[in-house]
Amino acid sequence: MPAARTGRERSSKTAVTNTAHTTGEFGTV
Repeated sequence: MPAARTGRERSSKTAVTNTAHTTGEFGTV
């Protein structure tokens, strides 16, 4: 889901660029 991914990506990106993106995005999916 690109829409949800884009929104979370920006927030998580600021907090934890790699960790949040990999664990949050790919981990959840």
